[in-house]
Amino acid sequence: MKTIYPAIFKKDTYSDGTYYVVHFPGFMGACTSGETLEEALKNAKEVLALYVYDQGPLKEYDYSDIKLNEGEICLLVEADSEIEVIYSPQRSIKANKSYFEFLISKAEEKNLTLKDVEFIIGFKKGYFKNMYKQRMYPSPPAAKRIGKLLDIDYKLLLK
Repeated sequence: MKTIYPAIFKKDTYSDGTYYVVHFPGFMGACTSGETLEEALKNAKEVLALYVYDQGPLKEYDYSDIKLNEGEICLLVEADSEIEVIYSPQRSIKANKSYFEFLISKAEEKNLTLKDVEFIIGFKKGYFKNMYKQRMYPSPPAAKRIGKLLDIDYKLLLK
């Protein structure tokens, strides 16, 4: 089943480079980014597929409700929900307890809990707990956001 949904892209410049930040109007917690527009679109398709896989079919969204701010563009993102089913087992890696202890210690250095990190980044409540239970690591876009917040190299989170 294919899902098509609008996504809002905005080019932002940070101290470590320029990124295209993507969010989906109508549902919270699903956002991503990419260093190029092509990478951001690819990551948006992945996020949409993961969201549909986790939450089920999306409600129809009235495109006339989309209000763009300066510098934003709206593109329709198409995601095949079967992609996630194939993608998830490839992501399943034996996550060990020390990996999550590492995340917890980095969060504590910032006076945060993993629940705080979930909230700040916009993840669904229980994201880290589910990741640990399913013995999985975060996707590259999620790892980048976690790394940026906790001041760690996101590649350490990918394994």
